Formats: sequence, C-alpha cells, structure tokens
Amino acid sequence: MPNPTHDMKFEIDALFDHMATNLGHQPDDERDWHFAFRSPDVGRLEAIGEELSEEFDVELQEVVESQENGREIMGPPMLSIMVRGVLTAEDVKSLAARFEDLARAKQIVYEGVASYDPGEDDEFMGWLALDEAQWRLRSFTDSGLPKGAEIPLAFAIAAEDHTHVQAIVKALKDAGLVDVEASEDDDQEDLGVIVNIEGKNDEAALAATLPGK
Repeated sequence: MPNPTHDMKFEIDALFDHMATNLGHQPDDERDWHFAFRSPDVGRLEAIGEELSEEFDVELQEVVESQENGREIMGPPMLSIMVRGVLTAEDVKSLAARFEDLARAKQIVYEGVASYDPGEDDEFMGWLALDEAQWRLRSFTDSGLPKGAEIPLAFAIAAEDHTHVQAIVKALKDAGLVDVEASEDDDQEDLGVIVNIEGKNDEAALAATLPGK
C-alpha cells in the first residue's frame, strides 16, 4: 500500500525541480533511481524482489538500523528497486505508480523514490554540496530515520600542496577536532583533509556545522 504521508506526483515534481534548480540536472543526464518498499514481513519483500529481479536490480536489507533519541533501533526490512538511466519526471511517476499498485496488492508499504548521481560511487566524487547534503538528509527522514537522530558526518577540505595539508590538519586539531585524516597522493592529486564528526539528521544543524555558518 502507498505511504499515506506521501503525495507521489508532487514529491517527484519537487525532486526534479530541486535537481534542475540546485544541482544543474539536464534532461539527458543519467541518474540512479532507488524505489523503496518496507514491510515487517521479509518474506513478502523477498517475493517481490524475485518477481522484479529479471527487470531491475534489487537489494534487500533485512536489518535496517537507525538512531532514535541517541539509541540504535532496528527498523522494518527494506527492499530497494534500482534503475539507472535517463528518466523524465513522467517516467519516474509511471514507475512509482506501478510500484504503488504492487505495494497495495501485496499489502506492504511503498515509501517513495530517491535519486543519486552515478558518479557518487567513485572516490572523491561522492562529496555533496550543502544543498545536496540537505536533500540527502531529507531522503533519510522520508525513509524513516527520525529527525535529530545521530549520524556520522564527513567533511572534505581541499588543499593546494602537502604543506597546506599539514597546516589544515594542525589547525583542526588545535580547534579540538580529533578524527582528522590527511588525504595525500604521491602525484599530488586529490590533496586534502577529511574530518569525521558525529552529527544529526537535521538540515539546519548541518548548515551550522560548516565553516562560516
């Protein structure tokens, strides 16, 4: 069954508007699309996964961990249907409508769709601008992660040379940050510093964490 809190067509239009306005998405750009189902009955999800596996890539998570009030909790199993391609808003709406009908027939929950840049699988291409990261947190919330739940955050700071890397590391450690890692290649490409901190599933808090905020 559909998630009653979702307006499928409105959310998909809003997603495409966000991608075009904030991420520079073009109509011929390839994207990864993840459509999610949830159910406490993993057998029902397995059956749907088998049914759709010849047509789509599928991924079943039998245990979905999240944070609530500082405690780890286990959410219901989740099945992701993954599509990589150049899709229009109408293409995505058509798939979403199909999955909503399937969820209704199988008495499970269709949660919605999220979209990702295929390049995010590559090292150093997965870093997100602030607006992209905030949208990612919004998708976490839509997928069931409580707002304010604790999550790990990683920030990347680019450097000009090895000396700059060491200066950044020292400044961050002097400021009290502990988990600071230098990223240095021998050919001086991808020079920078990675900072890991404990954050929250909160868009405003994320923005306030960035330098100058």
